[in-house]
Amino acid sequence: MENFAVGPQNWLLNAARQRQKRVKVYLVSGVRLAGSIESFDNFVVLLNTTDGLHAIYKHAITSVQLEGPVRPPGAGSESDPKAPTVVIRTRRPIQS
Repeated sequence: MENFAVGPQNWLLNAARQRQKRVKVYLVSGVRLAGSIESFDNFVVLLNTTDGLHAIYKHAITSVQLEGPVRPPGAGSESDPKAPTVVIRTRRPIQS
């Protein structure tokens, strides 16, 4: 796998892949696939299911749902599920 720019999509897919978490992938067509992420790149996600290995184009995915918690880096350890998550919200300046 190449070194991608770190973003929320790549972070989520990589965290699920490294921890071998089960995911549910919902497609544009309404199909739901469940399995674990084997690999991914800029265009395709390889999903390992009970039916075998599926190559899914990213533009066909509407959402990915993880089974179990995954914390972003710096938000506490996964061994402590009650560790607080800090959310900082800022307001956009009012434009006249």
